[in-house]
Amino acid sequence: MTISKFEKFEKFFKPKSIAVYGASKSFMRFGSFNTINLIIGGYKGKIYPIHPKYDTIMGLKAYKSILDIPDEVDMVCYVAPIKVLADKIMEEIGKKGVKNVIVVSAGADEIGNYEISRKLKNIVEKYNITMLGPNCIGLIVPKSKIYMSPMPIYHPPGNISIISQSGSVAAHILLGIKQIPFRLARVISVGNCLTTDLTDCLEALEDDPETKFIGLYIEGIRRGKKFIEVAKRVALKKPIVAIEIGQSEAGKRAALSHTAAISTPSNLFSHICHQTGIIQVENTIEWLNTLYAMSAVPLPKGPRVGVVTIGGGPGTLIADLCEKYGLKVPLLSEKTQEIIKNKYLPVTGSSKNPVDITFDTDWSNFFKNIPKTLLESGEVDAIIFYGIFSTNFWVKVMEDMPDHLKGDDLFKSDSLKEMESGMSELYHQNFRALRRMIKKYQIPVIMTGYNDRPIDDGVTLAREYGIPVFYPAEGAKIMANLWNYNKWKQSILKMESKI
Repeated sequence: MTISKFEKFEKFFKPKSIAVYGASKSFMRFGSFNTINLIIGGYKGKIYPIHPKYDTIMGLKAYKSILDIPDEVDMVCYVAPIKVLADKIMEEIGKKGVKNVIVVSAGADEIGNYEISRKLKNIVEKYNITMLGPNCIGLIVPKSKIYMSPMPIYHPPGNISIISQSGSVAAHILLGIKQIPFRLARVISVGNCLTTDLTDCLEALEDDPETKFIGLYIEGIRRGKKFIEVAKRVALKKPIVAIEIGQSEAGKRAALSHTAAISTPSNLFSHICHQTGIIQVENTIEWLNTLYAMSAVPLPKGPRVGVVTIGGGPGTLIADLCEKYGLKVPLLSEKTQEIIKNKYLPVTGSSKNPVDITFDTDWSNFFKNIPKTLLESGEVDAIIFYGIFSTNFWVKVMEDMPDHLKGDDLFKSDSLKEMESGMSELYHQNFRALRRMIKKYQIPVIMTGYNDRPIDDGVTLAREYGIPVFYPAEGAKIMANLWNYNKWKQSILKMESKI
């Protein structure tokens, strides 16, 4: 009976027990970091530290060898000298019957120790072990409370999975999603890809019910033909967003010495993405933002974008960038313009698209009435807003005003609290209505602004209602990424329906 890739990976995602080599009485050890994060992160399975000297580590019973553990072990995390692993310990792991091994330790192909790699590969194949690494960082599976990485950050589970050849990115991603709030299903660090590469991981996630969106951080593709075959198949089911690094001479040197990766030429990788439907991005911010947007809003059914703005300059910037990235910002019909102009715009506004309200004290026109008119018109496939302001921002401004400006009743503390409460309730009502419209019309809506995101309650509230918020220049590119993916997917499905 053939075992699927997902079945081979399943004990990485749901292990009942984990043995850790490298945890010790010293805090400043990678093995100690990983073990501490397993414990603090709330992992409910059994943890077996393995150490030649100690009987207990971090309050856990330690064993001299994995063969001494009386129970079954589902997974091993190895963070100790790699030569010992190749000479002795991997053989013991195989004899114990463990099928899933993470090798964090470096010192193999990336520094020319090919003999170590050869030994490890032979043992892994002998015992049919699925091994991540060497030279990876660990594994993160929030649903199983597995935070086996050096970063002490713990997040609730989600539906986005990351496969990374860079161990640092795989670990530090936890910092990034504090600013770009999406939730993770898995983070898989593959390191040198000695026996398990990006393609294997991609195949495993294809059948993973927890994974709906996939991010790839690529330093080099080992099996090009197989990768293309798998990626195209997976992308029809689950969007893939990829960043490929190592294109400069300095980058190629770094990738080779870092994970022994041979970079794929950038023009070739672009062709691969075009063929497979992978969304290719230029940097990690765009990478994370695109994954976040895809998980939050529907895909555009077409390239037409309605821009709704409280200022001419930002609206024009967004419109320019939309068209630069292959989207369209169509002139609205006379009928739609008349509705917007006569019902919802001040005399200083513009109804053409971008729809510029300039300034209006009735925020329901901006957040609810104008977008509803656009969605009902059928003239746009997506909406990008510019203009989101927090309640705490304005209250703080008023509180910090000089005393001689506070004579008016408006600036009394109870008035400020009333204003803050009123603005907050207004945001709740409008974001709630906007979310209902997104669901009803199945059209993506994103907000943009120059806000200080980590402390801005307006941004936080929008995101709580599932409305992504970006900087203006980011918004257009992200919407284009969503449209380009859906355009590719629809073209493939149409082609297949004719066969």
